[in-house]
Amino acid sequence: MRLEIVGSKAESDPVISGSDKYALLETSPQLRHMKKPILFVLTITILLVATTPATVVAYAIKPYSGISPLIRHEMTVNIVLVNLPEVDGDQLVWNLEKTIQPEVQVPAQPVYMGGISYGVEFRLNYKIVRASQDFAEALKNFLANNKRSRTVPKYLAQFFTGEDKTTYDIIDASATENWLAEHASDFGGIPKNGYTLLLADMSAISKTYHYYEIRYDSKDPISRKAKYAYTEWVFPVINWMIGWGGHYRFYYVDLSAGSVSRDYSFTDHIPIQEFGLKRVSGFGPRTIKEYKRSPETVTNYVADYVAEAVRNLYVPSYVYFPTLSKKYSIQVFLFSEIDRLSKDNLDEVLNADTVKSAFKELIPSASWEVQVAFRYLRDDSAMKRAFESSKIFEHNREVYDEETLLYRYFDERIIYSYLQQNLATYIEKREDAVVLPIFLLVISKGGAIVTSWRNDIRGGYNSTVEPDRFPRTFGAASYGDMVIGIQSERAIYSWGAGLTQLVIHELGHSVGLMHPFSYGSTQDYVPSAMSYSTYEYGFSQFDKDALGRGHADQALRAAMDMFSRISDILFRSSEAISMAKAARAELDKALAEYDSFNYQGAMESSANIPKMVEETFKAEAMALQRELEQIRVLFLSVGLAVGVVVGVVLGQLVLKRRAVKAMPTPVPIKKHCIRCGQELPDFAIYCKSCGTKQT
Repeated sequence: MRLEIVGSKAESDPVISGSDKYALLETSPQLRHMKKPILFVLTITILLVATTPATVVAYAIKPYSGISPLIRHEMTVNIVLVNLPEVDGDQLVWNLEKTIQPEVQVPAQPVYMGGISYGVEFRLNYKIVRASQDFAEALKNFLANNKRSRTVPKYLAQFFTGEDKTTYDIIDASATENWLAEHASDFGGIPKNGYTLLLADMSAISKTYHYYEIRYDSKDPISRKAKYAYTEWVFPVINWMIGWGGHYRFYYVDLSAGSVSRDYSFTDHIPIQEFGLKRVSGFGPRTIKEYKRSPETVTNYVADYVAEAVRNLYVPSYVYFPTLSKKYSIQVFLFSEIDRLSKDNLDEVLNADTVKSAFKELIPSASWEVQVAFRYLRDDSAMKRAFESSKIFEHNREVYDEETLLYRYFDERIIYSYLQQNLATYIEKREDAVVLPIFLLVISKGGAIVTSWRNDIRGGYNSTVEPDRFPRTFGAASYGDMVIGIQSERAIYSWGAGLTQLVIHELGHSVGLMHPFSYGSTQDYVPSAMSYSTYEYGFSQFDKDALGRGHADQALRAAMDMFSRISDILFRSSEAISMAKAARAELDKALAEYDSFNYQGAMESSANIPKMVEETFKAEAMALQRELEQIRVLFLSVGLAVGVVVGVVLGQLVLKRRAVKAMPTPVPIKKHCIRCGQELPDFAIYCKSCGTKQT
């Protein structure tokens, strides 16, 4: 059979359907062999992408357990009982608060409705320690050997029933505190994360009643030039104390000190030996003739003193939020009505170096500066008008030595309003420091600031005991944004009352400190400028701890808030994981420093955490960038490999396609008779012309 190829449309492209394409690939041996390499390359690509470091190195820092609306701390209080066998320890602890949240008291409000939570909670662990008989005997001997007798000062006696010629025993409070510090190991010591409170019955040391004494000297030279200097009215003695402490982290209360009939302590204290005694004084059905002495009554009595000490000294509240800064500027502006006070002799009533030293010791981590400006009131017409308009009333008052003196009283709110609205006129604004302004007015003769809230005025109208003190008076007050104080000419030049201690006390409020008698008067006997009963120019250990905690809590809260940003993140890089763990360790260190009362260390560790968190994020970002770069290179490599494979495949397709194009279009072959050559139909068996059978 002969085939004839006819070149009909030989140069035109063939029409190939989709099924024909796949059929072509299926029928191509070369393409069938290319399927396996393609699948292999794609499989490797998927595996490489799925196993990159981004998913292999994944880690989560667990959220910090302390992060909550409250920062919680543990504190231990050792309660040392000396000669108090009746006290039931379990009942005593039952009486006490187990958790305390210090408050910000906001005292400038006309009606005190309670404080604002500071956001910190202390969980208190009370440990009852019963002092040994040896320690109790040693303490009794020390006190008995150091007591001395004296008569009641005239200025104290006149507050009661006139001259008191009886004698009583006094004991040096500082010497007692130092002796207790030396023998701390004998009563269980002071816990590393807390305080110790000693309560004692020392009634056996004296046949009469006894008190504790502390002596002071004024640091203002005017006190030694005053009219009544060196009389028993002024320095240097305060000798009616029942407790003392504050140079160390313990406080001592002698429950047997004092007297019911001659109570010069001003603490409403009842000596423990009075329990169970018959009394004949007092009138009316409510007068206690005998207070039963039993384990229950003595235990509850002791518990009240513990509760006072905890609230006043160990976990105090704040007057204002503790001000935290690296630098403070105390700016004192003093107005004077009297000519005898001038710039040249101002240092006789106000010692700026003493003020600076006190606050440097209170907050040693900060730098302090004190600026004092002086101006006569007559030279400031606006301030003079505000001052004169603030006078509520005046009256003549009989004073010491039967002298009659004019006293004037000035409304605090009028003066405060003027100064607040004109603060920039007097005080230099600082961007690099917290400014603590204090305005002092030295007025002629006598007088004071008064409150003008309606309740105080009503109380003044109703006053029958001291009508000359209508309404409530005070020498100075801290309002948070400034201090305002008035000192009279009589107070300074007759009694030697300078301004230094007043400035330290009021600025102590401005930075957050409260009075140590806010929850009970016993602890007002403490070496602190915040006390009313003492005359300190510095601050107690309790003040330093309170402010240190307040500052450290602010730093801790900021650190915890910053750490919480990374606490629930799945980190992908080993560097970020390591840094996050280091940040967690630094936060734990800050808390440990806090619990060991190293508040400066707690602040320093807390200050490191924001930078560590930032570095953690940077490390993670850099690691992700490196991973992305690795992925990019990987994809480029895989893409190149896939490109080669696809190129080969496409090349094969192109070659095949060209081969298909070059193939001539098949021409159907016609059938002819094998004998005569006549064209026949395809299905013919015999030739129509010659009849020959086709084979």
